[in-house]
Amino acid sequence: MRTFLITCGVVLMLLVSCATTPVQTADLPPCATVPEVAAAEREVPADSSPVEAEAETDMPIVAETPVLVPDSIIHDSSEPVESETPVVDETPAVVLGSIESFDAIIEGSSRQIPVTIVLPAGSDFSPLVVIMHGHGGSRQENGGFAGIAQALAEKGIASVRMDFAGCGDSSVSFIENNMTSMLEDARAAGLWAVETQPVDSRRIGLLGYSMGGRLALVEASRGEFDYGGIALLAPATMPYSTQENIKNYVSAYRTGAYEQPWYGSTLTIGSKWFEDLFITDKVMNNLPPMGNVLILHGTEDTVVPRDSNQKVADALGVTLVDIPGADHGYGFYSDQSEVTALVEETISEFFAASL
Repeated sequence: MRTFLITCGVVLMLLVSCATTPVQTADLPPCATVPEVAAAEREVPADSSPVEAEAETDMPIVAETPVLVPDSIIHDSSEPVESETPVVDETPAVVLGSIESFDAIIEGSSRQIPVTIVLPAGSDFSPLVVIMHGHGGSRQENGGFAGIAQALAEKGIASVRMDFAGCGDSSVSFIENNMTSMLEDARAAGLWAVETQPVDSRRIGLLGYSMGGRLALVEASRGEFDYGGIALLAPATMPYSTQENIKNYVSAYRTGAYEQPWYGSTLTIGSKWFEDLFITDKVMNNLPPMGNVLILHGTEDTVVPRDSNQKVADALGVTLVDIPGADHGYGFYSDQSEVTALVEETISEFFAASL
């Protein structure tokens, strides 16, 4: 009983710090770095689920990571920049009409990252969109992301998308999945694309679906890079500091992991997955006004509450766009071709106008 009370005290201290400390851009590290929480007595591996975090101490310690696109790699040349990020494995390019697509495995800061790059036909230094998938999803999202990448390429826009830890073709356990690790991997993929592919480092956009939308907001809220456009498809902006998540966090903290039921299987989630989400709740509640942002929400989406997306749209000063008849799968996981087509068209036209 004494151990349980001490653990609950740790949780309460974390929640009080998240709820009472106003978010300033100076509070968080450059380029939307998520706080990394260090555990005082033990190390717990990281994971990812409807929200992502890993635990490590009573009070959050913010760790800095490099910006996604530092000034040192901005270039005007028509020749691609040599990459400092080694490609471990690369599959042959697939030519879709005049559009080129290929997969690669790149070295991230802590793990190998499977990525897919799609390049428009015959373009020199195209705009680039970094695409981030949802919790427990993959860089394919059942073919949904391939369709969006194709639509972007048809408008002359390149894209790169990645599998986060424990997802898709990732070779590591899902316990390494959390907001911190996902942001690291998204930045690594974007940096690799800028350094090795014919893309323009001055014209970069972010696209996030569900949990990936939360990631995009955290990244953009840092204000370290002027993203030309940010598209959010049902971003997971709802609060995660709920009684149920706190209970599951305590379980993960005490035992090393929480087994989350997930569409017929389970995801092994570490305490940091929860901690990062608790901390980023205050980011969602204190978002600064941003420029060119598109937020889409399905009228039949029961996973992400519409009012949470409306609150974010109001804070950002943008209009929330409804997708009629769309549930949280947005046609990616259901037979709703008209929904998928509308999503592809809306997102590609947005980036064509903003990048």
